[in-house]
Amino acid sequence: MAQHYKKESITLERLELFCGWKDFNTYGHVALGRRNQNLCGHLWKEESVDAIKDIQVYSCKERISFEQMKQLSCFRPANIGEQFGPSWSTHWFRVELEIPESMAGKEVHFLWDCNAEALLYSEQGISIQGLVGGKSLCRRADYRIAIKANGRERFTFFVEMAASGLFGVGQGGDIEPPDEHRYFLLEKVSVAVFDRDIWNLLCDLTLLAEAARLLYSPYKDQALRIANDIVNTCVVDDPSTWNDCRELAKEFFQQRNGDGQALIIACGHCHIDTAWLWPYEETIRKCARSWSTQIRNMEQYDGFHFVASQAQQMEWIKERYPELWKEIKAYVKRGRFVPVGGTWVEMDCNLPSGESLVRQFVFGDSFFQNNFGMHSSIFWLPDTFGYSSQLPQIMRLCNIKYFMTQKLSWNLFNRFPHSTFVWEGLDGSSVLTHFPPADTYNSLGNLTDVLRSVSNNKDIGSCNAALLLFGHGDGGGGPSPAMIESLSRMKDVAGIPQVEMNSPQKFFDIAQNYWHRYPRWKGELYFELHRGTYTSQANVKQGNRKCELLLKYTEGLCAVAYLLKKKPYPYEHLEKLWKLVLLNQFHDTLPGSSIQQVYQDAARHHEKVSKELKHLMEESFQQVIEKHHSKDVIKWSWISEEGHPWSSFQLIYTDILLDESIPFQTTLDGKHMYLLRKDFPMEDLNTFSWGFGIQSGQPVGWDNVPCVSIQRMEDKFILENAYLRCQLTTGGHLTSFQKKGIERDAIQSGAYGNRFVTYDDVPLFWDAWDIEVYHEEKYWEWQPAKSFKVLEKGPLRVVILFEYEYHQSYLWQYVMLDLLSDVLVFRHQCDWHESRKLLRVEFPTSVLQSMNASFETQFGWVSRPTHRNTSWDIAKFEVCGHRFADLSDPSFGVALLNDCKYGYSVKDNVIRMSLLRSPKSPDDHCDMGKHSFSWGLYVHEGAFPQVTVWSRAQALQQWEALEYPFHVLTPIQEWSFSSFSQTFMRIVSPYGNVLWTAMKKAEREENAICVRLYEAFGCPCNRNQSS
Repeated sequence: MAQHYKKESITLERLELFCGWKDFNTYGHVALGRRNQNLCGHLWKEESVDAIKDIQVYSCKERISFEQMKQLSCFRPANIGEQFGPSWSTHWFRVELEIPESMAGKEVHFLWDCNAEALLYSEQGISIQGLVGGKSLCRRADYRIAIKANGRERFTFFVEMAASGLFGVGQGGDIEPPDEHRYFLLEKVSVAVFDRDIWNLLCDLTLLAEAARLLYSPYKDQALRIANDIVNTCVVDDPSTWNDCRELAKEFFQQRNGDGQALIIACGHCHIDTAWLWPYEETIRKCARSWSTQIRNMEQYDGFHFVASQAQQMEWIKERYPELWKEIKAYVKRGRFVPVGGTWVEMDCNLPSGESLVRQFVFGDSFFQNNFGMHSSIFWLPDTFGYSSQLPQIMRLCNIKYFMTQKLSWNLFNRFPHSTFVWEGLDGSSVLTHFPPADTYNSLGNLTDVLRSVSNNKDIGSCNAALLLFGHGDGGGGPSPAMIESLSRMKDVAGIPQVEMNSPQKFFDIAQNYWHRYPRWKGELYFELHRGTYTSQANVKQGNRKCELLLKYTEGLCAVAYLLKKKPYPYEHLEKLWKLVLLNQFHDTLPGSSIQQVYQDAARHHEKVSKELKHLMEESFQQVIEKHHSKDVIKWSWISEEGHPWSSFQLIYTDILLDESIPFQTTLDGKHMYLLRKDFPMEDLNTFSWGFGIQSGQPVGWDNVPCVSIQRMEDKFILENAYLRCQLTTGGHLTSFQKKGIERDAIQSGAYGNRFVTYDDVPLFWDAWDIEVYHEEKYWEWQPAKSFKVLEKGPLRVVILFEYEYHQSYLWQYVMLDLLSDVLVFRHQCDWHESRKLLRVEFPTSVLQSMNASFETQFGWVSRPTHRNTSWDIAKFEVCGHRFADLSDPSFGVALLNDCKYGYSVKDNVIRMSLLRSPKSPDDHCDMGKHSFSWGLYVHEGAFPQVTVWSRAQALQQWEALEYPFHVLTPIQEWSFSSFSQTFMRIVSPYGNVLWTAMKKAEREENAICVRLYEAFGCPCNRNQSS
């Protein structure tokens, strides 16, 4: 009796040993001395190093193109066994080879293993195929140079070696900070005969062994018997036995499925992070390596379909690799290379503004339309850290009906209950959504993942089809021939789900027929992991927020100047700047989970965008305003976005000293502060409107205006103006915050706000990504401020400076209240030098019984629990919000506003905002050094939503992003003495709940302006718009 009937596990191990590989890695997983005992060890024969006639190398620190390399004459001899580095350097090899006569009539491959990533080029500079060396799971270290060699053919190849691995150069682990001094061994350069018969037998036996391990009887038993018979029949060095082995395999593979079997649509996929453990420039080369490889796969396998997303990556290839781009476009026409996704990059969906999300789709679709003549109906986002509840509406408005992702399979607390479902957004818009049940976008294309696509399909009763995304990803690579061989054998085999390699559209065409059967999920898809990404890398988040606001105002002013025939609309310039901002919203850049090089690039990008936008804004401003000087009065003009009702006055800061008869206050930075009376009349106080335009005003005295004051009473300060009365201790604690006309204090009795707390922040693994739930158990409240100083005493503004010290870190807090504001503003400079700590500011409020808090999200707001009743509630211990978090009961609410922060934790009556983290991987310098940020505290009558929360958040945002509200131009002298006041757009609605997010030139019509509005509260309304 055969051994497998006695002890199944022994036979299964025998099969694995006889195959000789694991996870399709042709390097093998047995000792070198035993490779002659297995099939994998017999794939390569007659290997010849002598066939390599010459190897020359040119090394440089920079990434240079093929054309640049060809102009160089400083190549030197290179040797097998030589080390090349350091990390991130580039090494161009010129390899000359000749196929030996002994290989005539045989399939011959070029073998290259430099233990790093590389790209093979033809002598003419055409990229041929990516090469990945070492023992990596993603290894591909060969290229077929002859299907049937004649012998003595000569080839000249160039190999571009990148001194980095598929996942960068992490020191001690992939996600650890880079080792900047790593060298890589050139281990193999040769040619060899590839035995296609052994390969086919290996692929047969591998699948049979999987079937024997994973299937149920009777298929399991059949597979085990047949596989064991193959091992008994096969003599690895006797080709005459191999055909008999393949005939044995047919007994299993020729059995057909019956009706009702599940269908798996398998899509070749190569998720390439646009930046992560490598910088943007390396990503460009990763795309070339990966996509060249997939073109070769398509040449070899007729049924293979490959999916690619991210228009930015395609634009890079179009610009840098024109010959590869031609090949890609040819396969797009054949329907084999499938562009999907519809966005510029696979962006983060928590942190970008609503307008940024819209532009991701607009620019992505525009690229697809212009280059492929097609529109993607699928939003493809396999890897990101949560999904805004606004996405379904944005998708539907962009004519996208389907959504594919899978990241919620990583949830730590709760298993998401659906695989295929209808996702409904804030406004009721819905999209058909699919989470591939294999729970990966990097499937190996093996039987394990195919079976999981059925067993883990939570909605298989509604539709028995599912997507399977196979191919090496994150660092690129994509499907290997072994994966394609494996899946092609599962096309129609009894006991195995039917597998069809096709495009994702094929799946959604099937799935949409059962729309009425699917469950519905309303609201955000909260990701129960990677909550630290709301806070990590504070500077990139601040740069992004600032650029988003500058883009809004610049486009608005440029549109007005265009309509007035005073200035051509700078569409191409603005498009380039938008694309830079969108690039840095990639889901590993903006969230803060990349290496230091990425943030150095992002800082340069944001600085470039900010500088050029201010220049464009200045040009447009000067074109729009009437340039004349008034001899009688001094007037100021400024860019204005306001929510009304508001004050008839405005504060202005300037270096210019006006007429000495006009009263002013000197600010802490030596500027002159003036009070201006606005030229326009006050709006109807019963109607709330939002306006955008240019406003002017005249400096006046403050004799008849209620001013702001500060009083020192023992160990506390009283700050007071016409709207607020605030009490702070000399240690910086806020003990009372009252809005006049409301008897209720915002601060809980006996407690104090504005308290800084440091939490121990040591994640289980994902350092920059995660804040763990146990962080709440270990924390240290900061001591009161070690010093204080009153910097400004009024009458226009009061400022108190509090200085804090915590271990190796310092924080300077400026508490500000001016005579026009009902928001207490806290501005900060911080020098942060902690290790694996999280810094928060906390405000215990008098709102004691609210079950939920409200947070701004893209084009609206979301509600999250303040309690921990269920595991779903507990999981939301840290959440994302944009410019404010609000905690309210039916009669009263407290809002914490911010200029550049996103992480919040509201538990019971305490609002906490996360300020800074200090993870040590993958960037061990994350958040170290100097920071600036601001927040404001605001109270309101009535339950949330209240439009005044939005208007105060907007005012604070303008202050910080534009240096001072409504003043955005540097050369004030050139334009300040002007009298020009005009509102270019005004939106009137009963509650002020209709806001604007963009005003720009229409893309397809001349002399037309596109204005994008949104309703913020979540209720139907009428609005009047004038412009």
